[in-house]
Amino acid sequence: MAGELWSKKKTNIPWRAPTIGDIIGCGLARIYGDGTEKILQGESRLWKLLIAQSAHLIWALHCERVIRNEGRNFTENKIRNRWVKKVNDLLELNRNMTHRKYDKKALSKRLVLQTWKGILVNEDRLPRDWMDYWIDRVLVGTTGRDGNGGVG
Repeated sequence: MAGELWSKKKTNIPWRAPTIGDIIGCGLARIYGDGTEKILQGESRLWKLLIAQSAHLIWALHCERVIRNEGRNFTENKIRNRWVKKVNDLLELNRNMTHRKYDKKALSKRLVLQTWKGILVNEDRLPRDWMDYWIDRVLVGTTGRDGNGGVG
């Protein structure tokens, strides 16, 4: 699912399945532009977030399956919906963290825009300052399979 979302980013870096080293060191990852030493901030940040959030969800689902579900597996739809909700919640957190009430600790709107650019649903129809508005379903460009935007 992370690879599916990554492919919407239109970056020159193709998705590859992360190794255990990628997962453990994801916070250190840097993605560079074509033949340059310029770090692509948005792409680097998105990759870190996708890897970290996906790995965390895998761990949480494993624990939940063993402890709460008595070893019963989750359905593919349930896993997809949980992942979409996790990424949507992360986008909403990023958006909220740009608020001026956080003063110097606020995330840069530019960084958040660079991170999520290209993977939002109906991005071309969003207002230029979409982070300042509550817009229902202005979320990542993948949906769950329950007809409810993956949330539920």
